[in-house]
Amino acid sequence: MIYLDHAATTAPEPSVIDAVTDCMRNLTANPSASYSVSGPCRKKINDVKQIIAETIGAKPQEIFFTSGGSESNNWALKQAAGKHVIIGASEHKSVLTAAKIMGCEISLVRPERNGVISPNLLLKAIRPDTKLISIQFVNNETGAIGPITKIGEIATEMKVPFHCDAVAGYGHVPISVSESHISYLSVSAHKLYGPRGIGFLYIKQGIATTPLISGGDQENGRRGGTENLPGICGLCEAVKLSFTDQEAEINRLWALRKRFLSILAVKAPRIRETITGDLIYPGIISLILPGFASEKMITLLDMKGIFVSGGAACNSTSHSPSHVLVSMGLTPKEANEVIRVSMGRNTTQIEIETAAEAIAGLYSNPTI
Repeated sequence: MIYLDHAATTAPEPSVIDAVTDCMRNLTANPSASYSVSGPCRKKINDVKQIIAETIGAKPQEIFFTSGGSESNNWALKQAAGKHVIIGASEHKSVLTAAKIMGCEISLVRPERNGVISPNLLLKAIRPDTKLISIQFVNNETGAIGPITKIGEIATEMKVPFHCDAVAGYGHVPISVSESHISYLSVSAHKLYGPRGIGFLYIKQGIATTPLISGGDQENGRRGGTENLPGICGLCEAVKLSFTDQEAEINRLWALRKRFLSILAVKAPRIRETITGDLIYPGIISLILPGFASEKMITLLDMKGIFVSGGAACNSTSHSPSHVLVSMGLTPKEANEVIRVSMGRNTTQIEIETAAEAIAGLYSNPTI
């Protein structure tokens, strides 16, 4: 099996699984209880918040645990319910849909053809009554890295809170909430080899925030419910692993990307990258297969034990073209001819070479 859909989800590392199971065996008390056995549980939560905060240049009291990226995004958008918001047209559906359901007046800013939101276009969309700007860090379908520091500077100057969905980038590409002037930052553990069902939302200190879940005093009264301590422990281990060798891993992925594309350039030159340039997370490769439906390629590769996707996993059951790709200027036909190859820390050069050879061969002769 060659798994190349890490942008959809990643398998927990063995040490992550060990951290979860160790917590389930040894930290079984309710962290909010007043008796002594709850002390180590509360301490563990505080320790993890400290570790996470250090990775983004935040304070521990600014980290709030959630069930994952979609919940974090919804919580951030809730702060502007019924108000005017500015959102990138290529944002994840959990942002776009949440804004609609919460009755926000939405101004969409379309990305350039390279998948990047123009800060100048965003600036033009800001109004006196704008309550939130929401722009991704790394796009989950194309790998495009947004100019979030420039956007954050604009948001600060215009006194508008800035929410950044960092689910596809955190743990893979360095990010600082202070340097980028971010007010809210969403993260999910299962995108960086952690367990599913756990993530966090960074909330800048001093920003008034409506509670996500009422009914308890957990998370300083902002998210009721008994803390998912096993998930928190797994997230912590995943974070530590991701930030131990981040720069080396980025360089390794760039090398694999170049090798993969070099094979396609020779054996299937009509296949091209959806976006090019340096503002890309190298682990995500978006490809246009002119005249070849993405679903057909995905099925043929599946039969060979090679697993890629046509875009975000949340859209996999829909036959509509990707809103991300269409927002960038692709036609619906072109958008339905795009596959996403996303690599991970366990992806090898042999796997990448095998996948590239298979894609090129099938593209030239789909009956193979």
